[in-house]
Amino acid sequence: MDETPLLLSGRAPLFEGMTRRCYAHPDDPSRLVKVFKPGATPEDRRRLTRRRYRRIMPLAFHDVQRREWETYRHLERRIGRAVQPHIPRLHGIVPTDLGPGLVMDLARSADGTPCLSFEEQLRGGERQETVESLDRLLAFAAREGLVISDRNTGNVVFTRDAAGRLDAGLVDGFGSLDMVPLWRWSDAFARFRARHYARKMRREIAAAIARHDAAKP
Repeated sequence: MDETPLLLSGRAPLFEGMTRRCYAHPDDPSRLVKVFKPGATPEDRRRLTRRRYRRIMPLAFHDVQRREWETYRHLERRIGRAVQPHIPRLHGIVPTDLGPGLVMDLARSADGTPCLSFEEQLRGGERQETVESLDRLLAFAAREGLVISDRNTGNVVFTRDAAGRLDAGLVDGFGSLDMVPLWRWSDAFARFRARHYARKMRREIAAAIARHDAAKP
């Protein structure tokens, strides 16, 4: 990849999370670039953590960008494009004028329409279809050893394939937080950990749906 830093300063982010901002890729409108917000870099996360043992961990342990990229690469090497639509395609970490940036495809349906957020899908989507797509996502995670480390339902998006089937996917919050990444060498261990996290995510999804329904007038 060209090592010339991408120029993101002065641009308005497309999305913003707790620790990162997402910008349109300046050279490819079909992609976005995730960068750390000030105060949320791996160096900051290691310095500010309240857990003492995490302060002695290498920076890579605190680097969400690298964790997501390595998780995606591991899955893609094993199962190829079957990773999609559950994770948009990732293209690597590149230099930007705001620090290292993780490049990924924008999540879009096959017809080019933007993805829907979890809340948008609950408001306007058919409930059974929505639940079935979430079930497929969680089954994929458990089967393929994909750890959903952040149970925030804001990381879940919905797209449709060329046949019109609704698919749920993750745009953030995946990858193991284990100090020793045994998932890299043992698929059985990866699946064991992924099933544990998938069960937690299922409970969070159920709670989020219940909160949504309770808030209806």
